[in-house]
Amino acid sequence: MGSIPRPSWSSSTNPPRWRKIPGINAVALVDGQPKTLGLKDMLQVFLEHRFEVVRRRSAYRRGKAADRLHLAEGLLLAIIDIDEVIQLIWAAATMPSRLASA
Repeated sequence: MGSIPRPSWSSSTNPPRWRKIPGINAVALVDGQPKTLGLKDMLQVFLEHRFEVVRRRSAYRRGKAADRLHLAEGLLLAIIDIDEVIQLIWAAATMPSRLASA
C-alpha cells in the first residue's frame, strides 16, 4: 500500500478558496485625515463614531424635550389662572377700539 499523493497548491490550477477572496480597502477619515486601517482599528474608529452619533442625538432629543416641558409648564400655569388669562385677552382685544375712540 502506498501513500495517497497530496496536491501541491503551487502546482494546482485551482488555488484554495481563501486566495480567491479579494482584500478590502480600509481607508477611513480619522480626525479629518485619511488613514489605512486594520480590522481592529477600523472597528475602534467605527465604534467611536457611533458613540458620538448617539451622544449628539441624545443631547438634541434632551433639548427638544426640555423645550416641550417649558411649553407644557406655561400652558399649565395658564390653565390654573384661566380667569386672569381671559381678562388679559379681552383687555388686549379691546385696546385698539379704545384708542380709536379717544
